[in-house]
Amino acid sequence: MFSNVSSSKTGKGEEFEEAFCGFSHQDVERKGISARVERDSTERFLGFCIEEVRSFQGQFGWVPDNPNTEFAKIFYNKVRAKLFGSYRNTLRLFVSVGTVLDYKFGTDFFLDVRGLGSSKVIRIDLTMKNRGKKKGNGDYQPDFSLTPQHFSHPEQMDRLCDQIALMIKNRVGEEKQERSCKTPRRS
Repeated sequence: MFSNVSSSKTGKGEEFEEAFCGFSHQDVERKGISARVERDSTERFLGFCIEEVRSFQGQFGWVPDNPNTEFAKIFYNKVRAKLFGSYRNTLRLFVSVGTVLDYKFGTDFFLDVRGLGSSKVIRIDLTMKNRGKKKGNGDYQPDFSLTPQHFSHPEQMDRLCDQIALMIKNRVGEEKQERSCKTPRRS
């Protein structure tokens, strides 16, 4: 499936990113979106970067609940099939190649699932090699890496999608638990 996608000259898998997202680092730079802000890598800054990425999806014709490229559709549909209940209908895939979220946090795209009033974000790096160690900034590394091998080995893709669905379930469960602790009991 990825026989026409090889490691780029820079070794960063930019061809794989473009095949998955439908646009390149250079396309983002031409739109003036790339790396506009330089700050410390904090939770607040990470949130800012995620919101910035959400805001520009339409500039490339990207539809988060209906991914444009073959590779993104395959991945999105496999993850969606693993989700439970109403969360299946709230899954969105946002691409962030060439943005601060990519350069500072190693996140080429993220999945977003609406929970009990907030969203759960799963950040993913597109890479040519499954190197075990994720790129990114310390505690703010992507949650998972996706490689071309996932597309040519269905069992690897299934395992990854199971892990993502479990992480979403756990994050939603944490939110439910937090809400029940904050809800005052009536006498």
